[in-house]
Amino acid sequence: MTLRLGDLLLEKELLSRDTLDRALQAARLSNASLFKILLRDHLVPEDQLLMTAGALQNLPFVRLAEMQPNPAAVKSVTAK
Repeated sequence: MTLRLGDLLLEKELLSRDTLDRALQAARLSNASLFKILLRDHLVPEDQLLMTAGALQNLPFVRLAEMQPNPAAVKSVTAK
């Protein structure tokens, strides 16, 4: 069985069943994705939502503000 975003958010206790049901209904009514509804309505903290969605795709969550670019890569980029 493939785990879906709402199921994983419930499993992680990041939202309640009632909130998930309301978000799913809003997604259906507005023809939007559950992800967009959760983000738009601030129903799950953004970083937690991104981490959870990434986990479903086996992608790591990276905070770019905390990353240091490779100095060699920076030197290889020219300004235009």
